[in-house]
Amino acid sequence: RHVKVSEPFTSDFASVVMGIREGVRDPSLGSGTAINSAIVSAALYLQKEPARGRRAILIVTDNQSLNYQVPDEEVLRQLFAADAVLNGMVIGKRKRPAPARPGAYVNPDFTPSDEFRVSERSGGEAIEASKPGEALGRMIERIRARYGMQYVAPASKPGVFHEIRVELSSEARNRYPSAKVRAGSGYDAAK
Repeated sequence: RHVKVSEPFTSDFASVVMGIREGVRDPSLGSGTAINSAIVSAALYLQKEPARGRRAILIVTDNQSLNYQVPDEEVLRQLFAADAVLNGMVIGKRKRPAPARPGAYVNPDFTPSDEFRVSERSGGEAIEASKPGEALGRMIERIRARYGMQYVAPASKPGVFHEIRVELSSEARNRYPSAKVRAGSGYDAAK
């Protein structure tokens, strides 16, 4: 329910693992998780820090939160502003949430979590992790192995969101059939 920076940026993997272990044992955590609020806080933290290469936020979650007044669109807006992707490790019984039934009422102030969707739209990925200790190392390696790509965006009015699609050419798909493209769904034009 509360967000705090317990350790500044570091390349000390063992320190990160220890911090996670200590964090989950913290008795002040309480119950319930405001996942979207936490991701927005992390993105805002990144926005204040100088860029040092690729930016990724990694969360470990059961994906069972209801997000009070912080819809996925706000999360994505802050991730795009931080030039960061979201990566998630979903543990426990919760998998991808079922889509809302057509015509069903959805309270806009309380949206169910779907970190799979948010991760994919930001250009990251979420995985189901039955063994979080093993999955953490794999996920960090996946983040490290990513490539960045840049292009010059066309002139646009500030604050306008532009959708983009990145895909492999047919030649590249044939040459690398197991390659996966993960790209953000768009960007906000600079203000």
